[in-house]
Order: sequence, then C-alpha cells, then structure tokens
Amino acid sequence: MKTKLYQKNWFVILMLLFVFPVGLFLMWYFKKWNKPARWIVTVIILLAGVFAIFDNSEEKDSDIKTAEEDKASDKKETTSKEDAKDDTKAKVNKEDKKIKEESKNKKDNKKETTQESMKSKQKEYVKTVKSYQAQIQIIGDDLVKLSNEIDDNNQITEDGKVILTSINTQLETATNTINDKNIEVPKKYKQDHEDLLYADELINEGVQSMLKNDNDGFDSMEVGVSIADDAIKNILEN
Repeated sequence: MKTKLYQKNWFVILMLLFVFPVGLFLMWYFKKWNKPARWIVTVIILLAGVFAIFDNSEEKDSDIKTAEEDKASDKKETTSKEDAKDDTKAKVNKEDKKIKEESKNKKDNKKETTQESMKSKQKEYVKTVKSYQAQIQIIGDDLVKLSNEIDDNNQITEDGKVILTSINTQLETATNTINDKNIEVPKKYKQDHEDLLYADELINEGVQSMLKNDNDGFDSMEVGVSIADDAIKNILEN
C-alpha cells in the first residue's frame, strides 16, 4: 500500500518544526520512531513552547514598561513645558505689575509734587498779602488821622499835609508789594487779587488828587481801603 504524504517522516518532521501541534499529533498517531524518541521530541517541543510564552511575556512586559516610560516622559515633558509657560506668564505678570506700580508711583509723586508746589505758591502769596495788609492798615490809620485834619473849608491843615505825605510814602511800598511781577497768584485767589489791584489804584488816585489840593480824592482813598480790606479778608480766610 502506498504511504500517504502526511505519513512520511520528512512531512512529520516539517510539521514538528513549523506546526508542532499537528506534528505531535501525526508523530503519535502514526507511531513514528520508538516511544522514548517520541517522548523526547514531545518534551523538547513543550519546553520550547513554554520558553516562547515566557519570552513573549517578558517582551510584552518590556514593551508595556517602555510605553509607560515614554508616557511618563511625555507627561514630564508636558508638565515641564506647562511649568515653563506658567513661569513665563508669572514673570510677565510680575513685570506688568512692576511697571504699573512704577507708573502709579510716578503719578502719585507728580501729583504730590504738584500739590506741594501749589501749597508753596499759596503760602508765598499769602505771605505777600499779609505784608500788604500791614501796609494798608497803616494807611487806613493815617487816613483816619487825615480826616481830622481837613477843616470846614475842605482844606488840609499843615499837619494833614504831613500825614498825606506819609500815606503817599507808605502807599509806594504797598503798591510795589502787590504789583510785584514775581508774584505767582494761585488760581483760587485770582479775583481777590484783581480786587487788591483795583483798590490800590483807587488809593493812589485819591492820594495824587489830594496832593494837588483836590480833597475829593479822600473818598476814593476810603473806598480803596475798604475794598482792599475785604479782599485781604477773603484771601486769609481761604
């Protein structure tokens, strides 16, 4: 009887090498070789299969470990980038905050300097007005005395002329004080300062008229002193 292909030794050997389950079946089914030989082949194939399984398992574990390491590395890199981004953002925010604080400080310093400058100007102006006030008070006192030195004929006595000369001298000093071009008049005192200049003008006109024997100038002097007193009072009270 002719031997079939799958019964031949070379075919069984090929199956044992490449498709060992089929090869083992054919080897035992057709009782190829003696029994000890079959057991040796079987044990070798089984051991090879076990080693292959463990090797694949280790390789799989290695691949998993490598994948986890790569994932951890990617996560670490991502975290590092995010941290770097956060650091950059924090640095930018810190710089912006610093710039804003410096700008605010400059504005505050400028505002404070401006306020100090305004206060300084006000103090200087008030000091000038107080000096003018002292001079106007002297003129006012002399004006009262002068009123008693005008006789019934509306003529100034000799003593009155002396007082008038004194008023004129004092008025020159007062006029120079209030008309000083170096005076910086604060905005809040502009109108009162204009009133002082007008009052000074009236007093000067009155004095000059009386020096020319026009005693009607006395009324102009009184009005001027009154206006000056009111303006000075407004300035010193504000």
